Amino acid sequence: MKHLLFIGLFFISIINIQAQDEPVIDLVKLQQETKNASIKFKQQLSALEYNSDFEKSTTISFRVDTFLIEDLITRRMEIDFSIISTTDAYVQAENEYLKLVNKYYQILYNKLSVEDRQSLQTAHENWLMFKSAENTLSEKLSQDQYTGGGAYAAVQVLYENTVLNKSRVKAYYEKLIGIAM
Repeated sequence: MKHLLFIGLFFISIINIQAQDEPVIDLVKLQQETKNASIKFKQQLSALEYNSDFEKSTTISFRVDTFLIEDLITRRMEIDFSIISTTDAYVQAENEYLKLVNKYYQILYNKLSVEDRQSLQTAHENWLMFKSAENTLSEKLSQDQYTGGGAYAAVQVLYENTVLNKSRVKAYYEKLIGIAM
């Protein structure tokens, strides 16, 4: 029993030593810095000319929403580019972009006539199926037999998932601006 206790304490001490060597990310501080930067960015965007109030509010909202995600990723990577930190950053970004997909889908849905909403729903459902199939393919292609292994393959899958969500948000935004003109 003493032997197991000694081994357990040994591993805990190794983990503590390794944790001290890794940069510590103060996520709350980074989020506040990103929020402060987004306020300045929003002011710059507000000073621009737009064709309509809807275009202005939608453009500013979209640009600030995506800025918050991208700026936070950048700030995190500047501090800690480790696999763990990168993985966590892309998981968070993927989830935040998915929230934006739903946000801009809902805005677009509400702008459409009742008859045209079905087309959007069908397109959205098809996109979700495509995204699921693409995620499955990416996960298969990240297996050791194709990549040679390593943690970066998992990061690549997360990055690709993030890009899929980001591109769909952009597509919904562009559709909104297109109908606002």
